[in-house]
Amino acid sequence: MITVKDIREKEFNPQKRGYNEDEVDEFLDEIADQMEVLIRENRSLIRRIEKAQEVEAEPEPVLQPEPETRVLDDSGYFRNLEATLRETLLSAQRLADKTVSEAKEEAEKLLNAARVEAEGIRARASAETATLRATLTEDTKAAQEQLDGLRSAIAQHRCSFREMLQAQLDALGEEEMG
Repeated sequence: MITVKDIREKEFNPQKRGYNEDEVDEFLDEIADQMEVLIRENRSLIRRIEKAQEVEAEPEPVLQPEPETRVLDDSGYFRNLEATLRETLLSAQRLADKTVSEAKEEAEKLLNAARVEAEGIRARASAETATLRATLTEDTKAAQEQLDGLRSAIAQHRCSFREMLQAQLDALGEEEMG
């Protein structure tokens, strides 16, 4: 018969690549704590059942052992407790598996949402880049037209200036000859 004390005092021999001792001790403490709670609950239920049976039956002076003694000596109780603990562990494992599965699904949803948002941002940035390029192209064309206009004006001004200089030179040449 395993008791809470047996669980708390159980030691395992260390082995190469074995379990983490602290985790095993922590888990055994959790089991012992749960077992204590279950024993208290079971004792309370046994007392309630006994009181209910006393109410139903005619009061007879029957001496019954203390529920604590009967509970601790009853190997069926510990088999039942062991089955309950197994079921509790299985339920905890199923819950953990379900939680992990739900977390993975939620992570996948978040990842997909992030991908969609990133694609939207990328599309908006691409459209904005195209708009800026078009604007830049238009601005470049306008600047090029202004530059071409200035070059043409400079060329015309040079021609006019040459013609004026040539006229001045011709006038000076006629004065010197004449």
